[in-house]
Amino acid sequence: MKKLIFPLITLTVITALSAHAQNYNNYEQVEHNAPQYITVEGERYVRVPTQRPQQKYYQYQRPAQPQNTPQYVLTEQPTPVKMLLSAAPRFYIGADYSLNKTDISSYQGYEQILLNDENSALSGIIGLKFNPYVSLEAFYQKSDDADETSSYTYDISTLTIDTSLSYKAYGADLFFTIPLHQKIDLLFGLGYAQYDFDADITVKGYNRTTDSTNYLYGTDSHSTGAFRYNAGLQFEVYKDLYLRATARYVKFQKKSVLKDMKELSLGLRYVF
Repeated sequence: MKKLIFPLITLTVITALSAHAQNYNNYEQVEHNAPQYITVEGERYVRVPTQRPQQKYYQYQRPAQPQNTPQYVLTEQPTPVKMLLSAAPRFYIGADYSLNKTDISSYQGYEQILLNDENSALSGIIGLKFNPYVSLEAFYQKSDDADETSSYTYDISTLTIDTSLSYKAYGADLFFTIPLHQKIDLLFGLGYAQYDFDADITVKGYNRTTDSTNYLYGTDSHSTGAFRYNAGLQFEVYKDLYLRATARYVKFQKKSVLKDMKELSLGLRYVF
């Protein structure tokens, strides 16, 4: 009998531990004041689980493609030449004030009859800007009257000659623009124009012996074509408004007393 007591006690302990492990294996030991607890064997406190933990399964899934995925289409890259040709032309208007000096050798073969070779002129301009680098502008220019007085004294008479020279011009210039800065451009241009000169002459002769004065009036005109060589700078004062300074050399084609003209101009351009 005593031999059976020890195995029976051992089997009872193992059975109790197994049952305890089976019933409370997933429970967590907590403090006395923890919510959702039960008493096990007098002093043991365990939290009551709301549900048994579930086994997690992991499965790789291919990420869904976005609905708005951009579709890439191979296109031909534009060349600089195509970019220039595709630029929309823009019209512009402008005005210039200029000072010029005309090389005059003589007038009708008389070296002593002098003409004033310095004029000022106003110009109106309308232009077409093909792209940021090439533009074509047409102009009309009218000068003021350049007056000159010459006096010559002889034995018994005094000769006074009054002359006035003016001109009108119209033509076109082709300009090439080289950007130097964000708002500063360098300009080069070549053009052709028609120049029409008018000269008025008044000759007054005074005879001291007879105390009499005689007058002689005359007019003359001269027309010639001319090539115009331009170089200048322009500055963008405001959006699409430019201040332009230009130096110009005008070479007359028709051989006459007029050889060439040197001109400095200052003006504005507004691009639409």
